[in-house]
Amino acid sequence: MHYGGSVGYIGLNDRGEGVFDLELYIYPKFRRRGYAAEAVEVLLDAAFHEKLQRGAAADQAVVVKKVIASVRAENEAIVALIEKAGFLANESDAYIPLDFSEYRLDQPLQMRDYYITGRRFDQVVAKQKYVYAVMHAYYSEWTLYGYFSTEKEARQYCRTHSDRDLHIEKLRCMDHCQSFVSLEEVQVLYRYTVVFRHTEEGWDMLRDDMQVISGEQAEGHLLYLASSVIIRVCVEQSVCGWKIAEKTAQDLLYQYLESCDNQPSEETVERFNERR
Repeated sequence: MHYGGSVGYIGLNDRGEGVFDLELYIYPKFRRRGYAAEAVEVLLDAAFHEKLQRGAAADQAVVVKKVIASVRAENEAIVALIEKAGFLANESDAYIPLDFSEYRLDQPLQMRDYYITGRRFDQVVAKQKYVYAVMHAYYSEWTLYGYFSTEKEARQYCRTHSDRDLHIEKLRCMDHCQSFVSLEEVQVLYRYTVVFRHTEEGWDMLRDDMQVISGEQAEGHLLYLASSVIIRVCVEQSVCGWKIAEKTAQDLLYQYLESCDNQPSEETVERFNERR
């Protein structure tokens, strides 16, 4: 609220069956001050976590299962606001004006429903052989958010956390699988490719590519002569990190240049790789 009076209004219009339309308006002179975002946050928190009353009677409490927001597609500010609040694009057969877009926010799962306990995990695996893991991937780093007994629960969790790039992995019990390989036996390596370009001032270094490979795919450190002024160095290491790879690549380059008297050629590159 603004101390001089109202800055606008916000509310929920009941469609029935737990579905509500979000109504929001901020007076022009109070816009771009954060009032809208604060109002939406407070309203949604109350709608999903408190019993709302329809009228004055206590026995008319309603449960909010879903909130719908219809906004002008060209209003980038309000679209960004509701997306930040967790709303997702809604697919609906209802009539929507051409210049409007409809978004929805489902009732969040309660925290107790998010994860399977160890005992429940064993029961689910014993019964259906599958569980669903929700994970977040950033290059080779994976963060596990939890296990779910059904794919529907896993997808609902992802929808209620739309601000994160989450993935669902179907996990199978491997206890009786003949081809099962212990994770302790799996070797993971990181293959970095560093490019060196010769200039009047020396060799400039550029980062090119990084791949995650298994131990069976390992080839060792290798040099490739792309041209008389460009040398590519592939470095394989068990630690994820560009700095270590760049230092190793520099050492390999200088060792090679010393061995060939600073006269790069395919023949000397081949001999250098063979010695390694």
